[in-house]
Amino acid sequence: MNFRRYNLMVMIFVCSVLGLILGVNSLALRLGKPDPDNTFLLSQLHKAENVGAIDVLFVGDSSLGNAIDAGVWDQTTHTRSINLALTGSYGLSGSLYMINKVLEKRQPKRIYIVQTADIWEREQNLSMNDALKAASRAQSFWFRLADDMTIKGTLRSMRYLSGFFSGQIDRQNIFHKDFVRQATKIDWRDDPEEFRADGMKVAGISENNFKYAQEIVRLCDARQIDCQFAYGPLLDSICSKSTTYFAQVNQKLEKLGAKLVMSQPICLPYEQMGDTNDHIAPESKEAITLEYVRLLHGQNLGEHWKQ
Repeated sequence: MNFRRYNLMVMIFVCSVLGLILGVNSLALRLGKPDPDNTFLLSQLHKAENVGAIDVLFVGDSSLGNAIDAGVWDQTTHTRSINLALTGSYGLSGSLYMINKVLEKRQPKRIYIVQTADIWEREQNLSMNDALKAASRAQSFWFRLADDMTIKGTLRSMRYLSGFFSGQIDRQNIFHKDFVRQATKIDWRDDPEEFRADGMKVAGISENNFKYAQEIVRLCDARQIDCQFAYGPLLDSICSKSTTYFAQVNQKLEKLGAKLVMSQPICLPYEQMGDTNDHIAPESKEAITLEYVRLLHGQNLGEHWKQ
C-alpha cells in the first residue's frame, strides 16, 4: 500500500514538473519568444530573393554584419547596396550561396566578400540547404516547443517571460542597425579565449574555405563582376600577433586569383568591440562603416553608377 502511494506521488510530481515546463515554454512562445538564429537566416534569404536594383552586394559573416550599415554606406557613396551577411557558421559556402541567390535576379556591379579573419581556420561549414530546411521547420510552434523542452530551453523561456512582464525587452525586434541584435559586450575576465593571447597561427589554416573562395572567383569571372575580398574587423591585441597568418592567407587567396583590397583586418581596441572579438560595438558601427567606405570605396564608385 505504501509502495503504491509512493509511486503515485512520484508520478504526480513528475507530471507536475512536466506540466510546469510545458506551460512555461508554451506561454513564452505564445508571447513572442524570438528565435533569432532561424528568423535571421530566413530574413536574409527573403532579402536576397526580393532584392531590387543594386550596385553593391555585401556577403560574409557576422563580422561584416556588425561592421557595415548598408544605409550609411549608400548615403555616403551615393550607391545602392544590400548587406546579406550571415554568420561564421556558414563560412564561404554561405557567402557563395547568397551570391548565387542574388544573381538569379540581379547583376550587381561589385561584390564585397567580407569574412572574419579566423574563417580560414575553420574546418566545416553548415550546409545551407540543411540549415534552411531546419529554419523552416523551426517556424512551427510544436517544433519549437519540442526543442525547448530541456532545462536550457526552459531557463531561456523563464528569462524571456521575466523580461516580458517587467517590460525590459523588445519582443518584436531582433534586428538592430541592419543586422541581428548583439548580446552583452565581451569581458576578458568571463571569456579569456575570446582574446586569443597567442594570435592566429599559420599551422591552423584549413583548406576548407579556400575551395569556396575559388568558386566565388570563378563565378565572378564568368559573370564579369568586380568581386573583392576583405577582412572583417578584429580586436587589436589579436591583430598584432597574427601578421604572419594574414600574409599566408593573402598569399593563398592571390594564388586563386582573388582580388584582395585589405591585407589585414581593421584592428580596433577593446573599447570599440561588442559581444565577440570580431563584432563592432553597435555604437561604433556608423564610424566603422565610414572607415570601410574609405578603404573599399575609394574613387571606384560614385553617383554615375545610379541608373
